[in-house]
Amino acid sequence: MVIGTIGPRALEGVQVLDVGCGGGILSENLARLGATVTGIDAAMENISVAKLHSKGDPSLAKLLTYKHITAEDVQASGQTFDVVVASEIIEHVDDPQEFVKTCSAMVKPKGVFIASTINQTWQAYVQTVVLAEHVLRWVPVGTHIYSKFITPFDMTAYLGHAGLSVVDTQGMSYDPALKWRLTDDTSINYITAAVKPDSGDAGAPQSAL
Repeated sequence: MVIGTIGPRALEGVQVLDVGCGGGILSENLARLGATVTGIDAAMENISVAKLHSKGDPSLAKLLTYKHITAEDVQASGQTFDVVVASEIIEHVDDPQEFVKTCSAMVKPKGVFIASTINQTWQAYVQTVVLAEHVLRWVPVGTHIYSKFITPFDMTAYLGHAGLSVVDTQGMSYDPALKWRLTDDTSINYITAAVKPDSGDAGAPQSAL
């Protein structure tokens, strides 16, 4: 298992790209683990919020950078990272397979791509669309489009086409007391980790877990 709880400063020296960083919650937590994090987002308002929030913790200043650019911009620059993260973003893009390919291009050989998203199941529809949007009003109506939800099977296929090999897939559930936690149930939210083979390798076999 590669997805799980890790200790303090466990990511010391690791270069991370957080694609679609939003307000920077994940970026900040990764930096607190010692990673050097670049958070990018196509929405300037998100970057402004992320920068403002990060000022509340001066210890992050040397580890955390935010940029108002797209994944395609980073790919075009040729910059690569040890870890590329796309958290709850892939279900909002128009071409998920091309998006994964772009993210893969930014992963160093032997590096890791991590994506969390929503499964295409009736359970996910009820929780994220019916309840979250229409009943509880946690997010605006129309935030999620069911046809864009991605099954773990399709995610594995996208990763394989991008030259990545899946090493771990786990479900994610939200508990008000424990916050997000990992589970074997992938019926709603799940997270997948995939590695890029070394440039000299023929490529490790894929596995859908």
